[in-house]
Amino acid sequence: MADILYEDALQLLQAIGSNTAPADVIMAFMNDCGLSTHRQGNNIWCLNRACDTTKPTILLYAHYNALAAETEACRLMNGELWGQGLNYGGGSLVALMAAFRYYYHKRDLPYNLCFCAAEERESHGVPRLPVIQGQTLKPDFAIVGEPTDMQMAIAEMGHLVLDCVANGKAGHAGRSEGDNAIYHALRDINWFATYEFNKCAAFMPPIRMAVLQVNAGGANDTTPAECSFTVDVYYNTCYSIDEILATIVLNTRCGISLREDISRPAELSRVHPFVQAGLSIGLETCVSPTSSACGWLQVPALKIGPGDPACTRCADERIAVLEIRRAINIYIKLLERSLSNLINKPERAA
Repeated sequence: MADILYEDALQLLQAIGSNTAPADVIMAFMNDCGLSTHRQGNNIWCLNRACDTTKPTILLYAHYNALAAETEACRLMNGELWGQGLNYGGGSLVALMAAFRYYYHKRDLPYNLCFCAAEERESHGVPRLPVIQGQTLKPDFAIVGEPTDMQMAIAEMGHLVLDCVANGKAGHAGRSEGDNAIYHALRDINWFATYEFNKCAAFMPPIRMAVLQVNAGGANDTTPAECSFTVDVYYNTCYSIDEILATIVLNTRCGISLREDISRPAELSRVHPFVQAGLSIGLETCVSPTSSACGWLQVPALKIGPGDPACTRCADERIAVLEIRRAINIYIKLLERSLSNLINKPERAA
């Protein structure tokens, strides 16, 4: 069965990376596999066949890039699939789905499994949890599929996005009139690029701030009256959000608004049954310098997935097909071994 799951996963990954309507592709594939699917917008989920509401639920969560195929269809070269979103999310999605299919018909599980394929679009913000029979799913644990080279990310950074606006005054540039908002923005942008927060966590990277979008001006000869830019802040447990914002406001002049979609720093104890299960099958732990759904799920969660984290969002994004096979086997073993740990050591599940 493992070979069939791998071949199906590879076929699905290629289809996702080459289709401009990946949600339709994912749902059709799951239905063809005999899975009973649910859909809300472009988020798709499925519960195991023998779901029992009296049992705890483990969420298998992955996302896909809805815009990947609009850039360029994926291609297979030298044992690697190339295309936007295939390493960042796509590989984890098809591998987690394969593991879910492996357990879908089993009736002796002490927990429910819910697989969720969530759409990721910058304009949509953070995807939300599945709604089943009018109730939002509240999992007891989650495996979040993102590229970690199949290391267990037991801690990760939080993530904030700030919308900033520097104001000036319009005028005719040829007569040196007006007050150029770009120059005001540059002072603040330089501060974001160079400022270092003093406190550092022993096991997490320091806070990092990056200006990733800038927009100003609209006509020749006109001094821009406004310059807007966005700042991504990756933060650890040393500072609260209020403390970070207070420091920024104290040192900058621009107007600042915090977006609602916030991912908080996440940690998972090394004695948690899933971490212990991973260690018992030879997996290593790591700390992720990025953020994921672990930061907003508000349940214990483990980030682990195939692919090189450094290859994420790169122009030459790719994933080796053999990594998909390896990930499927590890996910299946991780769930199997965790099953034993949850039964034998339930007090460590919190």
